[in-house]
Amino acid sequence: MLTVIAAMEQELAHLRRALISRRSEPVNMHVIGIGKERAQSSISRILDSRRWHEGDALLMLGFAGGLDPVLKCGDLLLPTFYYAESGDLIAADGELWQQARLAAVAVELPVVQGNSLTVNQVIATPDDKGALYRQHQVGTVNMEDYWVAEVATDARVPFLSVRAVLDPASLALPQYLLGLAGRPVETAFRVMARPWRAPAMLALAGMRSKAQSSLIRFGLAFINHGLNRELSARGRPPGASQ
Repeated sequence: MLTVIAAMEQELAHLRRALISRRSEPVNMHVIGIGKERAQSSISRILDSRRWHEGDALLMLGFAGGLDPVLKCGDLLLPTFYYAESGDLIAADGELWQQARLAAVAVELPVVQGNSLTVNQVIATPDDKGALYRQHQVGTVNMEDYWVAEVATDARVPFLSVRAVLDPASLALPQYLLGLAGRPVETAFRVMARPWRAPAMLALAGMRSKAQSSLIRFGLAFINHGLNRELSARGRPPGASQ
């Protein structure tokens, strides 16, 4: 069975609703938290909670900061390798990677090949993004991919992360927004208290919507593609009744 994970609920919420509305077969979904400690603790707990079988896999969906200047908001990156700042790397699962490519092609969703870099803090400014890009030559930056891949590899569970670019390399994230991810009520009060910040909030909301759209299109395609393969393996045509 496929287990879909994300660092924040807002990265999964739209996919949850879409699957419910389509009455699709159940998919395990978990929010694992931001950063190394939360992500690895959550993944270890998920992996320990049940017996994993051949064909089971972990798919991570989420937002990322763009490092490669050619990447735009909403672009979908399908990494080949997950890098840590130390230079250590873990390769994406090859079979899942191929499934992801086929799923994206099926819905005419272009993806960018490249690699992801996992760091321990939010990278908010164009200068910092540029420095990381020059040093590591990777497409996007996030705070979980390498750490999740490390635990999954040790457990011999296939893992793939697919990220949608939220903030491109040339865009700076306002410092006062960095601690408000996933906290809509507090965000609303902050805007009311300081209305001059509203344009930045609205701009970020538009970017998030664009990134979410890419994630949901890919997520649905990947899940449907995997389900069709499973049904074919069982000798039932896709869409056949149980």
